[in-house]
Amino acid sequence: MEKSDPVQEVSTDDACPCVMNLTDVIVQLKSEGNKCFREGNYEDSLEIYSAGAKICPLDFVEQRAVFFANRAATNVKFDELDRVVADCTVALLLKPDYLKVLQRRASTLEKLDKLDESLEDTKRILAIDPGNTEAHVASGRLSQKINERNEKLKDEMIDKLKDVGNLILKPFGLSTNNFRMVQDEKTGSYSINFVNNS
Repeated sequence: MEKSDPVQEVSTDDACPCVMNLTDVIVQLKSEGNKCFREGNYEDSLEIYSAGAKICPLDFVEQRAVFFANRAATNVKFDELDRVVADCTVALLLKPDYLKVLQRRASTLEKLDKLDESLEDTKRILAIDPGNTEAHVASGRLSQKINERNEKLKDEMIDKLKDVGNLILKPFGLSTNNFRMVQDEKTGSYSINFVNNS
């Protein structure tokens, strides 16, 4: 009597039709995550997008970028701004011209008061899509905010320098009020002139 082999090969014709290939699983995860997101079930969509990002092979660059982008969109709903930036950054490493993700990261960086980084992303958006009205408006707004911030920092620095100067000048009966700073309009540099207040 011939012994039967306990391990039998199963032909592809006999394979269970319920077994899905990895591409189908990735498509289904994205679809399910999107459905949960649309329905406002953000916790489940976050879990599904995270699972998709984990199982998606490294060479599926486009799909991985989408999972990270969608997870970033979900994190916006939880107001997890640092996670939004992190996921957008990964998506952009995978797909550098991903416009929607670039816009999401730029607006999130602005909310985090990282104005210079936000402006940098906004400039990238304009390089990809020069007619993007939203990016043009954001660029002007960010430039103004950055200038205001820099002016405020400059004023604070000058006030601190005056305090130090007054401390040094006090033994000589002088103060920084005895000196006037005049800015040259052409160069932006300053000259300091002595003013006798007696």
